[in-house]
Amino acid sequence: MAKHQVQASQLHLFRVLYSADASVSSVTPPTAQIAAPSGNGVFDAQLDIEATLNNAAMIFFGTGTAGQMATAQITGWRQIGGPSSLWIPIPLLNLNLTLGTQAGVNNSAVDASHLFVSTIAASAIYTSANEIITPTGSRIAEAKIDFHGMRYIQVQLAVDDASAINGAIALF
Repeated sequence: MAKHQVQASQLHLFRVLYSADASVSSVTPPTAQIAAPSGNGVFDAQLDIEATLNNAAMIFFGTGTAGQMATAQITGWRQIGGPSSLWIPIPLLNLNLTLGTQAGVNNSAVDASHLFVSTIAASAIYTSANEIITPTGSRIAEAKIDFHGMRYIQVQLAVDDASAINGAIALF
């Protein structure tokens, strides 16, 4: 009898991207560095000494009015090992985000002063392995990013005409 392997994903809840909403008007693409990436919007995908998660699901929310926009730049980080190690940023995806009409809920991770992003459009695609889910009717949009087993994933956010922007990420 043939054995069947089942492919599964570990269940991971969404985690808020930034400790406070971003209101900057632009992002600076990261450059190679000696120290491991850290700070707001940086997530470690390592499972154990030899394995990392490969994908991230992201939703976004912000303050402003429906139709206002923001941007997200998503970067993966991979290390060149050895005695003089170096962290290399690999651009994965740039997104245009449009606030919808669906608001968060008071006393929750996304309060009622925030509107969820209902439209996501890629402005720069560096791999075809990503998916963007933009349903109709101002429902919550999601981006799925394949970061190819990179150790860290970084999400940089900036506003266009929205007042502020934030999001949530689930690695799997």
